[in-house]
Amino acid sequence: MRPYPPLLYGGGLLLALIGHLVQPLGLLGAWWARGLGVALMIGSGALALAAEHRFRAARTPVLPFRDATALVTSGPFSVSRNPIYLAFTVAVLGIALTAASWWPLITLPLALLAITAVIRGEEERLQRIFGDAYADYRRRVRRWL
Repeated sequence: MRPYPPLLYGGGLLLALIGHLVQPLGLLGAWWARGLGVALMIGSGALALAAEHRFRAARTPVLPFRDATALVTSGPFSVSRNPIYLAFTVAVLGIALTAASWWPLITLPLALLAITAVIRGEEERLQRIFGDAYADYRRRVRRWL
């Protein structure tokens, strides 16, 4: 069974919430920091939706535990091989600023370690499915940014 990436990020946020309840660690509480946090969350949502739209337009599964039927390299995928995971990461940064808490930033590396393992498995499957086309894409586009 392959892990479901949103749950990895959600698990990190759950740990952050528990940490915050046990020992609050305040971050910038300024109005502009909260505003930036909201902007990051909105931007990350737009990025994730744009990537999902590209998957749907190519008629390939969005769910990461299903094998891809098309190699999507346009739109957000022309800048990042993993724009949805990038969006989740940026959303966590936005949550940290909006909640004025260090905890999401403290637990984010755990989610990133787990998601990196997921990405490696996905990359192996994509290489197997798409061969040279995927290898060329990997050479042209970075994993994150």
